[in-house]
Amino acid sequence: MELYKELVNKLMYLIALLTILIIVVFFGVVNHDKIWSTQLEDPILDWNPYDIVLNNPEVPEDVKEGFLLLDSSAIYMGPLNKDPKLRFSGNNLSCTNCHLNGGTKSGAAPWFGMIDRFPQFSGRSNKVGTLVERINGCMERSMNGIAFPENASQMKKMIAYMEWLDYGIPKLNSKKIRTSLFINPNIKDVFASKELNAKCVELHTGKFALKVKNNKNYLVEFKKIKNCATLAKKLGMEVHAGHGLDYKSTKILRKIKSIEEFNIGHFIIGEAIMFGMKKVITNFRKILN
Repeated sequence: MELYKELVNKLMYLIALLTILIIVVFFGVVNHDKIWSTQLEDPILDWNPYDIVLNNPEVPEDVKEGFLLLDSSAIYMGPLNKDPKLRFSGNNLSCTNCHLNGGTKSGAAPWFGMIDRFPQFSGRSNKVGTLVERINGCMERSMNGIAFPENASQMKKMIAYMEWLDYGIPKLNSKKIRTSLFINPNIKDVFASKELNAKCVELHTGKFALKVKNNKNYLVEFKKIKNCATLAKKLGMEVHAGHGLDYKSTKILRKIKSIEEFNIGHFIIGEAIMFGMKKVITNFRKILN
């Protein structure tokens, strides 16, 4: 009888465990996408001009109207406008057919920093021209239309949109506040930083430093950093490097002459706790000098 009760208890215990296991597995299957998407995927926030500009109550109305003129040119200032007096462009193209994604896409003639780049010399007209003249040049050539008259409201609104885009880095630059972008070591990010008018870039060295620390082949990552540092320097930007660096990895990267500064604060503080700040700084000076 006692043996029978013991077997029943064990059986009930196993049934309870099995029930819990089934519930856990079922919950995991049903919520698989929700659980793993939050843990394994990095959210990518696409620039959506319609949400950021038109549906944003904080954006001034003249900026919104400027965006519409540039993004739907044929409707608001071209052949599709019902008012003949407001038809300045002569075809159904929009400015954003060339200046993609609201004039924000890297490699597609973005408008970031446009305000600070004018006046500038134009080889076509062989003179220094204003931003207004540059836009009117596009109207007459690319848009096959006519120039806007002086002080036209459409021109003011389009420039207002470009100024709104410049609210970040160019504004800081105009106040002589140096800007630096922390980027991955790839060529695309270097060009994007230049187009954003950044004065400095810091190359992320995490993958390289980890391979060095684990005594793995780091040459591919080293070449990425070297190529990006060389390009950034040629483009006129100051080059920094950092993340995960220690004595060994810094000594290797020191061979890249384009890098002017290493950001190693975390390692320095950690080592200083054990060996003292003076000794750690002295060690790094030997590496960098």
